[in-house]
Amino acid sequence: MGISNWLMQKMMKKEAIKLADWASTVYPVIKTQSPDAFNEEIYLQMLCSEIGVDCKKEPKWIERLSPYCISINGICYFLAMNLGFLKNTMTFRYIQFTDYMDAELCIRVFTPQTSAIKRNNYSKN
Repeated sequence: MGISNWLMQKMMKKEAIKLADWASTVYPVIKTQSPDAFNEEIYLQMLCSEIGVDCKKEPKWIERLSPYCISINGICYFLAMNLGFLKNTMTFRYIQFTDYMDAELCIRVFTPQTSAIKRNNYSKN
């Protein structure tokens, strides 16, 4: 288990870095295009563009994706856990990944989330 655990941690850190880089690049662009938009709207636009969905033409996606667009963390978690290599992984790996993701987002000056906020926002999804 030692080497496989080390490899998994390395892959999770790499994925967290990739997603944090993506978020820190895309967020300012969309924020500039829509300066009056709320953060949740910006996050929704980011997520829709990343998964290749036009939320304006297909409003059903807004309802599906909105719960993940509460924070930048939420969309990064969604991308890694539903579309990335963490899909169908064990729950403790998800929890482990959120720590790596949060750390990378904090490095890039995104506001950290407390455990209580995560529990309230993401446990329903």
